[in-house]
Amino acid sequence: MEYFIRIVFFIFIGNTFAQNSADELINSGYFHDLTVEKFFIHTNKNTYFNGEKIWFKTYIATENSNLPFNNTTNLYLSLYNNDGELIQSKLYFAENGLAHGEFYISDKIISGDYYLQASTNYNRNFNKNNYNKVNIVNISNNTKPIVNKVRSRENTNISNELDLKFYPESNKQIKNTSNKIIFKFNLKKSITGNVIDVKTNKIVGNIKSDSEGMGYLFLYSKSQYQVKLIYNDKEYSFNVPKAKDLGFTIFKNRTLNNNTTTDFILKTNTETLNNLSSNELFAVLHRNGALKTIAVINLEKEKKDYILKLDNSILFSGLNTISLFNNENQIIAERNFYNTTPQGKLFFLKNNLELDSLSLSIKPTPEFENANISISVHDIDYENTYKNSIVSQFNIDHYLDTNFSFSKLIDNGNERKIDDYLQILSDEQNNFPYKKMRNDELLYKNEGGVKISGALNTEIKDINQYKVLLVSKDNDVFLVTDFIEKKKFIFDNVYIKESSSFQIALLDKNGKIKNSNFVLYKNHSLFNPNLNIKSKSDFNDIIELEGNQTENSNFDFIDYKGITELDEVTINAEKIDEELNLKDNLKSKGIMGLAFSDVYSTDDPILENATLAEFIEGLPGVSIIYNFDNTTALKNERFPKTISDFSEPIFTISENGIPIGTDFTIYQYRRLKDFEYVLVNSRSMGFGLQGGKGVITLITKDDTSNLRYQNQENIKYFEAELGFNISQNRFENNLINYGLESNENKLSCLDWFPSIQFKNQEIQNLKVFTKGKEKIKLIVNGFNDSGQLIHQIIKL
Repeated sequence: MEYFIRIVFFIFIGNTFAQNSADELINSGYFHDLTVEKFFIHTNKNTYFNGEKIWFKTYIATENSNLPFNNTTNLYLSLYNNDGELIQSKLYFAENGLAHGEFYISDKIISGDYYLQASTNYNRNFNKNNYNKVNIVNISNNTKPIVNKVRSRENTNISNELDLKFYPESNKQIKNTSNKIIFKFNLKKSITGNVIDVKTNKIVGNIKSDSEGMGYLFLYSKSQYQVKLIYNDKEYSFNVPKAKDLGFTIFKNRTLNNNTTTDFILKTNTETLNNLSSNELFAVLHRNGALKTIAVINLEKEKKDYILKLDNSILFSGLNTISLFNNENQIIAERNFYNTTPQGKLFFLKNNLELDSLSLSIKPTPEFENANISISVHDIDYENTYKNSIVSQFNIDHYLDTNFSFSKLIDNGNERKIDDYLQILSDEQNNFPYKKMRNDELLYKNEGGVKISGALNTEIKDINQYKVLLVSKDNDVFLVTDFIEKKKFIFDNVYIKESSSFQIALLDKNGKIKNSNFVLYKNHSLFNPNLNIKSKSDFNDIIELEGNQTENSNFDFIDYKGITELDEVTINAEKIDEELNLKDNLKSKGIMGLAFSDVYSTDDPILENATLAEFIEGLPGVSIIYNFDNTTALKNERFPKTISDFSEPIFTISENGIPIGTDFTIYQYRRLKDFEYVLVNSRSMGFGLQGGKGVITLITKDDTSNLRYQNQENIKYFEAELGFNISQNRFENNLINYGLESNENKLSCLDWFPSIQFKNQEIQNLKVFTKGKEKIKLIVNGFNDSGQLIHQIIKL
């Protein structure tokens, strides 16, 4: 019999092919041009105890590119129990798609599994929940407390009763054509069986699963089939799903694959071809409705198989979807598949081993430039029980309506197995979650800072002659606004720390403070925490602690030595954050913007003869612009770009807290040794409108006492109910006696580095606390400004 195959190439929209029908499909509501956030949370470990801190780093990227999402500043981290009930929520400051900090666990929290979710107000438009699962154990006050529920998976009880499920490719098995069917046993064992034709009772094939209990069954479906086998001396019979009379399947053809294309075969039968109202179909490559390319398929009666060739250069990194539409814009077949792309890579060199520490040098590959990473340090036996990675989260987990993580499969480089699991999950998957959503109809906007609003509670004859002053020494804020209707006022986008103090006063037209009273409202943010726990798949990997520890395993004699009050700042800190002390000292001199500024000291003997310009050019995110009139300015490379403002983001320069302007010319050749510190505030936070597009504050070695805040009468004092939690930047290793050394090795974190930045192939040197461990494990996550991801597990 002659076998016909037609080859169809995917081509970019805009080429001439059934253009009117293609345009109609594109505008049908399935596809979108939305900008959607996605999040990955790297925590320092998986198991925590009451009164501890969860140390975390959150990465925020655009859904379609893995590029850092630079528009986010307000990141909310929320803790939920296993029933989805909110325990607490905190606000953190994000910049350039990055945020890190500490999340305090209540001393009275109940033991159990919890979900740590990262979100924003803007993300509420898309109902995308991004969370990590953590286990929290509350240690009793007994002298010999026992931890009963340290475990690696929610369910470790596996039935010995055999079950078998079938998953036809593209969710369809079509009559009178060849079909590929994935099968999976509920037990991770290699099991064999026979395929029986029910009508003839004859063996037409056999199956054999791999060690994971999975395998493939190929059938030319003409009848009804069963799989029969014997397991543990018991006979089993499982019905293969019935084939459908009509339809299409999309089969990934690995035999045709090469380095330039990814190939699929679209398969159907004669009955389907005879029943179509049109011979025109559209194959669309997309992800969650973000359109990449489209191809037209002109069907012919005698041709039942069509090769679809996808150029690898147009594929998304990670998850991709092919959706097949008829001429009535109806989906008639779909297929998810995974595209492996190169990851970033770091090289680690051990330099100096001391009694309780190890010095490392870290160098990125040339392709992995301008990157930011986080590293958690553990004993070599550490159990990463809830396995996740930034590569798995950003490339695939984010898009699926399930809690199954592909991290282990991605680490193993098993693309075929990834595709198999995608096929298994496809029944639960909605590949168009944003159908009919438009940018101009989104309800929730991106927030920047918090809102402080209220009303004047004092009788004033002409309210238009007055203004409201907001001052916060704790946050370096000085803002003035007008009243709106009925003596109300609003300060939007205020960058203020949680529980910090601020003052509000009434100003007359001469700028004098008048006696007054105010009422503040509690609507500081539009964000509303909400958790939608993803469906729990039946085939989650079961990862047990060594020694076959299960849910009821006891870890005796775990003594916890730390704080008992949730609101204390430290838990027996082993490291001191000198930068905080420095900022407090500068703050006492009235320097603004410190809470959100990076502070750089000029005290380096190597730079003794350097100019200020030479020093500033080496700072991250700052470059010097040389204008045609021989003047210079400082460009803010990290200021968010917008489609409505094409001007260069130029830093405002402040000397000892006094705004100078944007002209850097007068400072260009000044000696660096005239200055003590340079402060870079890339978002102007704490400066209000006067901050422009970022502020660089130059601190000279002269006294700055002339900028001190003055106490004012008639100013009303308040405490911020909602504000940013500021990271301490220095990891505190809690003093916990795990009793058995094996417990400590499996559960604890030795050290934590939330933000390591690489630029221009520079080498970063780290001193890692090892607690005298001979062998350690580093877990690395990160990305660069080109959207390249990195996940490495390094054993040293």
